[in-house]
Amino acid sequence: MGPQKVEVWARDMAGNTAFCTMQIEIVDTYGSIDPTYSLIFLSPENEGVSKSKVRVKGGHCLYDSVDYQIDVILGPWGGGIPGYWSNFGSFVYAAGYNFTVTPTKNINPLNGVTTNDLVLIQKHILGIEFFDSPWKRIAADANQDGKVTTSDIIVLRKLILGITTELPNGKSWRFLPLDYTFPNPANPFLPPFPERIEVPNTADPAPSDFAFRGVKIGDVDFSADPNQ
Repeated sequence: MGPQKVEVWARDMAGNTAFCTMQIEIVDTYGSIDPTYSLIFLSPENEGVSKSKVRVKGGHCLYDSVDYQIDVILGPWGGGIPGYWSNFGSFVYAAGYNFTVTPTKNINPLNGVTTNDLVLIQKHILGIEFFDSPWKRIAADANQDGKVTTSDIIVLRKLILGITTELPNGKSWRFLPLDYTFPNPANPFLPPFPERIEVPNTADPAPSDFAFRGVKIGDVDFSADPNQ
C-alpha cells in the first residue's frame, strides 16, 4: 500500500486544537515483516537451475529508484515445485511502482555441449530430424541471432576445441518467464521472446513469485548439469 492521507491533530495546554492533512507511509526498514519474494528457475526438463544472478531495476516504496544485482541464494522451494528460491532482502516492493526482474547466468559455457549437439543441430538444419521443442531451437541458436544455421555449429565447434572460451553476448543460459507461451513453437524467435519479467505500476497486488524457464545454450540434448 502506498502513502495514505491522514489528519494530524494538536492540542495546547489551554485546550485549543488544530489539525492538518498529510501523507504518511509506514516502512519496515529493518526487514522484520518484509514479504519473501521467490525466484524459481526450472530447466526444460523441470530441474532446478542454480548459480544464477538476478538484476532488479525500477522503483519501490523506500526510494525513487533502484538498480542492483544479487547472487541468488538457492535452496529447495517449499511450494512443491522442484525449483529454487531467493529472498530479495529488505527491499519492499508494492503496488504502484514499475520494476523489472532479469535473471542471467554466464558460467561454464561448455556445460552440456558435446559433438552430439553438433550432430543434432546439423540434422535439424538439413531437415533430417527437426527439433521437437522450442527450447531445443533456442539452445541451438549459439550466436543468439534468432535463427539456427551453420554459424551456430561453428560457434560451438570453436568452443569445444578451446579456440574460444565464451559464448556470444555474455550468456551461457537464456531465461524466459515460466508462463510464456510461444505463438509459434516451430519458430520461438518470432516474435522475440521476453527474457525478464516486467511489473507495471498498475499491478495490485504486486507479485511475490518470479518464475523462469532456463535453457543452456548449445545443449540441445539437455545433458547439461543445471547446478553448474
